[in-house]
Amino acid sequence: MKQPPKPQSMKQSDLFDSFNPLEMNKIVGMADEIELPKHQILFSSGDKTQAIYLIEKGRVRLSREVGDGKEVLLALFGVGDMIADAIWESGYHESTAETLEDSKFYEIGEDVFKELLRTNPEFAGRIIQIAGSRLKQAEARMEDLVFRQVPSRIARLLITLSESYGKVTTNGIRVDFRLTHQDIADLVGSSRVTVTQVLNKFKASGWIDIEGKRVTIHNSEALEDLVNHFP
Repeated sequence: MKQPPKPQSMKQSDLFDSFNPLEMNKIVGMADEIELPKHQILFSSGDKTQAIYLIEKGRVRLSREVGDGKEVLLALFGVGDMIADAIWESGYHESTAETLEDSKFYEIGEDVFKELLRTNPEFAGRIIQIAGSRLKQAEARMEDLVFRQVPSRIARLLITLSESYGKVTTNGIRVDFRLTHQDIADLVGSSRVTVTQVLNKFKASGWIDIEGKRVTIHNSEALEDLVNHFP
């Protein structure tokens, strides 16, 4: 029997590498497909957690409301990323997930997800790695907001994105994730105008280039030096 094609989200993620084709078919068969247009809510803060989501197409912003109704951008996710912000914690979402463009998801129910964790140690180990990595990134962002100036924050963000979404090309490391200047401003806690000024300086120095809202890093050493030696 011909096997159905593996979803794009699972091709671009190593989460499911430990499952054989029959197991993968079973997982895909138990997952629900969800399609949402741009600027639609996948889940809101306070909603009961019932599933994890794999992004098959599109981009998602994860945000949280703090004092006085102010919204803080926590993270941006793209194809192949998993959103499971509270499935093993309180049972209720503490953040809101909104699509930034037309998006498609594979929704894996909580019971199925926990069974995968129980029966496949490699999968469980990878989930722990992802959770640990996201915690470190969140801690680094908090540290940046307190101790670093905007250029250093942006440099660290670009390095982090290149580690998660970077593809080596003949022209440098291309971050295969669309980012607006406002996205970057929200992630580093600055204004769009300031971010634009800093990015223009990086471009003038030959460190980066931006085309189609995607960044290509030409000189990662310069960005790393900025992070390591200039707060």
